[in-house]
Amino acid sequence: MIKSMKNEGFSLLMIPIVLSLILAFVSLGVDFGRVIILKHQLQSIADASALAGASMIKLQFATDDHGKYDFDKLNIELIDEMAHEQSNIVYEKNLQILGIENKGVEIIQHTSEITDEEIFRVIISAKIPMFLGEKFLGTKDIESITVFADAKPRNVD
Repeated sequence: MIKSMKNEGFSLLMIPIVLSLILAFVSLGVDFGRVIILKHQLQSIADASALAGASMIKLQFATDDHGKYDFDKLNIELIDEMAHEQSNIVYEKNLQILGIENKGVEIIQHTSEITDEEIFRVIISAKIPMFLGEKFLGTKDIESITVFADAKPRNVD
């Protein structure tokens, strides 16, 4: 019996190539999965901060000509300083609880503002390092993201 010498060594050549491709795709999946999870965590921090800021409302009861309160008519306005303070407290607590900075995330910008429509807005910009893709495939090493959250005080009628 004579064996064909054509196929000998083929698997020796293909196994490293296939394994390196599998490793590359797994590393990309892990990196992008990590970025998506961290982005969702930053979004939840922004949402909580915006809701905390919007929860600081001031109710003023309208009075009639005799000084009696008219409880059916309310004037609602945001208290600027308290809204920003409460939003920052919730932001800091959530950052600490989720350990965002311990995961390598660099917060570039965190702002809160009250728009003309009395909407409390929180904006968080961050950079998330991508470790595996950079090492194995030479892809980008940092993913920059920005998340927004708006909240409006509930009208009391």
